[in-house]
Amino acid sequence: MSGIAPQGSPLSPLLSNVMLDDLDRELFERGLRFLRYADDVMVFVRSERAANRVLGSVTTFIEKRLKLKVNREKSKVSSVFKVSLLGFGYYRPGGKGPVKIRIDRKALRRLKKEVRRFTSRSWGVSMEHRLEKLERFMTGWVSYFKLADSSWTFRIQAARRMDPPEASSGQMGRVEERQQPKPNGAETWICDPE
Repeated sequence: MSGIAPQGSPLSPLLSNVMLDDLDRELFERGLRFLRYADDVMVFVRSERAANRVLGSVTTFIEKRLKLKVNREKSKVSSVFKVSLLGFGYYRPGGKGPVKIRIDRKALRRLKKEVRRFTSRSWGVSMEHRLEKLERFMTGWVSYFKLADSSWTFRIQAARRMDPPEASSGQMGRVEERQQPKPNGAETWICDPE
């Protein structure tokens, strides 16, 4: 949708929702499970073969019926455990059971970077101002990510801070292994029309 509103403008998500309403209806009528925010779409299917078929047919629908351009470099077929959307990822505890929502590693890195910025000794502001800014940021961050099953994330971070390195090295190795999701064949794809 280039030329209508600059990318990143507040109007861009609204126009995406208006333009892609027909796509939502089409995916719903096909009985597909999907997730869309503005112009980012994830469609969930059970196999890689089905994902490739759906990617082709929905790309054709977007380009022919909606007359929009699909960014083929961003469109891909991938395991649901290898992608993230809006700071959220997916995992399956122990490799079995229901799929759960997690906080993406990039979002955790951004959190740490912001906390370091707010707590930096070189920032020449009063402690009161610093704590007010940090509290506002953390309140917003926690509210945004409350949907995710994040208790394990914060336990890991706390364990790294509290345990002496020699005492926690073996234990932390096991924790790191649990963080790595095991693919089970569930596939997803992302289609980003521009």
